[in-house]
Amino acid sequence: MKKIQYILTTPIKQQRADFIEWRALQYKCASLRLDKFCTYDSLIRWIGKSQNPDDIRACVKRHEYRTDLINAPYDSFCKNFNPNNIYGACNEEFCPFHQRNNEFFSVLKRYESAINSQRNFWNNKINQH
Repeated sequence: MKKIQYILTTPIKQQRADFIEWRALQYKCASLRLDKFCTYDSLIRWIGKSQNPDDIRACVKRHEYRTDLINAPYDSFCKNFNPNNIYGACNEEFCPFHQRNNEFFSVLKRYESAINSQRNFWNNKINQH
């Protein structure tokens, strides 16, 4: 009902402005999503067969798993890294990946904020009118 009321009572000029704002928010989310993947990729270090993973410092250690049928990488994580926790930035300052880790979580927070803004955008606009 409120959607119909928004369409009928909001001037077309304002509806266009709202739609332009919505599209800008979509582009921002897409850009931050790409930034999230790029900063995550900067945390990865490939581990060779002859290397001991315990001797390697990285947030994400990517191992190559090969069989006759597949060639698939698998990841193991540093004990201080949890990519599923938005507030899980590393506090180990002497790690060579510390700055990259903090950048990843900074982008992740901005991305989550933009996604939440996008989810609530139309409800907020409709409830304003």
